[in-house]
Amino acid sequence: FRSSGINAEYGGPSEDKTCSVFGDPHFKTFDGQFYSFQGECTYVLAMDCNTYSWYVYGKFEGCGDQGATCLSSVTVIKYDTLDGVRQLTAMYEIKRGFAINMNGNMVGVPEGTSADIQGTTVSFDGILMRADLGGAVVEWDGLGFARIKVSVGAR
Repeated sequence: FRSSGINAEYGGPSEDKTCSVFGDPHFKTFDGQFYSFQGECTYVLAMDCNTYSWYVYGKFEGCGDQGATCLSSVTVIKYDTLDGVRQLTAMYEIKRGFAINMNGNMVGVPEGTSADIQGTTVSFDGILMRADLGGAVVEWDGLGFARIKVSVGAR
């Protein structure tokens, strides 16, 4: 729970900004605004607007019989600059049920562990899967909730 830049759980100043997607679907932006949007497609949820080093996409598919859409997977993309050349270093989709799709190869991260997946750290605590992209942390509940955390000052 965050209020006025104070992290109520730890009692100190908040070091990060968050956005999230939940429900059918509802969005909370980095500046705390709430929106609802029904659209069946893949959308950019967040990206690094300074160096374009990471992107987070959400895939929304129909759910229920009332025309709603729900988040069905999260895709992370990461670029690094190696020897002065920008190169794609990570691209994978975290699907419902916590399966990670890397170009058709399905892998998992056992509960209570972490793994290096294409140069990113992915961990699973039994409730949330977290992908640390360096400039952002993506959290996914395996069903339809995602949260993206970035450091204060990130753009």
